[in-house]
Amino acid sequence: DDFEILTLLGKGAFGKVMLVRYKKDRQVFAMKTVEKAQIIDSNEVDHILSEKKVLSEINNPFLVNMHYTFQTPTHLVFILDYCAGGELFNYLQKHENNV
Repeated sequence: DDFEILTLLGKGAFGKVMLVRYKKDRQVFAMKTVEKAQIIDSNEVDHILSEKKVLSEINNPFLVNMHYTFQTPTHLVFILDYCAGGELFNYLQKHENNV
């Protein structure tokens, strides 16, 4: 209830990423939601726990930082910096000859 969903940014195998606004201060974030059942069924529990651990330990202006995490009965949720411009992987593929 603390976040207003603005738009869908992308979908992946285990969940999706949405652009959200934090209602308290109107700051914009990317909200990554991951379905617990799919993580368990795909045997990716260690992977997602590792991702959470790494994101919680970094604080760098050149990396995507995690601000909040929480869970619902069905999903894990990461609130991350929003970086406009799309996925870095797609950018690198498009510009691989110029890098």
